Order: sequence, then structure tokens, then C-alpha cells
Amino acid sequence: MGRENELAAVTALLHGHRVVSTVGPGPGGRGKTRLAHAVGAAAEQRSVLILDNCEQVLTGAAELVSALVSLTHDLRILVTSRAPLGVSSEAVHQLPALGPESAAELFARRPARCGRRSNCRTPRSRNCAPPWTVCRWRWSWRPPGCG
Repeated sequence: MGRENELAAVTALLHGHRVVSTVGPGPGGRGKTRLAHAVGAAAEQRSVLILDNCEQVLTGAAELVSALVSLTHDLRILVTSRAPLGVSSEAVHQLPALGPESAAELFARRPARCGRRSNCRTPRSRNCAPPWTVCRWRWSWRPPGCG
């Protein structure tokens, strides 16, 4: 969702580097995990290890990744974090913020992922007033079809 360019970029980095970190500072929800899963599914390499949310354990993750790189030859490691690991074999892809329309769509889909029902299906839905009001207030943006 709104990450096709990043999918291609990170997949290409993974072809040329043993370790690729997809980083995006700020609060969660930028799509790092979802992107990592998509890249892992699309990867042509046989061995891709995804380490998610490494900002919680940067030092330990960096030590693990360094050890794995030195002990293996074909393993590729894809890391998601708010900050790079800082290992020598790491290529870093800075994940930009989602565009307004993709962010609003993701915002509308969140209740279902949490097991809650939502009548909010599209930006044009009348039941979307609260989320779109927040978007309009915070970013002075209004999705197409929302008054």
C-alpha cells in the first residue's frame, strides 16, 4: 500500500548487500514490517532472515547480525528499526513517510486489524468523519469525496 517504490529499492539492495536495514524514525505504523514481509516474499535468495523492531535491542541485534554475516555465506538479513544497526556490512534504506492518501487508507484499515468492526471502508464513506477530521486538522488535508 503506497510502498511499491520502496519494495523495489529494498529488494535491489538485498541483492547487492548481505545486510539491509529499513529505517524510519518516529512512531510505528510507517510500514517497515509490512515492507519487510513483502520483500522477504519477493526475494529470490533462498535464505532471508527478517529481524523486526530492532530499535528495542540495537546493540544485541548488531552483534547477532555481525556474527551471522561472518559465519554464513549466502544468508541475507533484512532489519527493520527506527535506527541503523551500524554494522560494516549494512546498507540502509530510509523509509519516507506515507503519502496522505496511503496514510489515510492505512488509518481506516487499522480497526479491522485489531479485531474491531468498522464501517469505514473508503475515504468517501460517510462513517469516516472522525478519522478524516483528524487528518484534516493535523495535516490540513482532505481526502477526495470527504466534504
